[in-house]
Amino acid sequence: MNMREDSSVARTSASNRRVRSWVIGGVALATLTAAGASFAIAQEQPANDRKITICHATASQTNPYEEINIAIAAVLAAHGDHTGPIFNPAEPVPGWGDIIPSFDNYAGLNWPAGAPILNNGCV
Repeated sequence: MNMREDSSVARTSASNRRVRSWVIGGVALATLTAAGASFAIAQEQPANDRKITICHATASQTNPYEEINIAIAAVLAAHGDHTGPIFNPAEPVPGWGDIIPSFDNYAGLNWPAGAPILNNGCV
């Protein structure tokens, strides 16, 4: 085999290998396919790299919550900064709180009472 054939074989072998990865439920999954064989590798992601959907309190009585998808590290470090009660249109007290579901060792905020609002897209 000459040098030109060697590089051609290397390119063909490299093109036969594919790596795909996904993050599902905080678990990083990678599938390696090489020359017809498939291998799956799973690795737990650190909790702080995962994301969670919360209802972030706004200052608007007509739109009291904004749905955001935020890193768990941000929830632990800064969110939950709006610690008041759940928004009540009958008694719109200033300073209503975020709605954050419980996860891992975090108890949540306005949870589980705020679950119907979160499940409705924070409306």
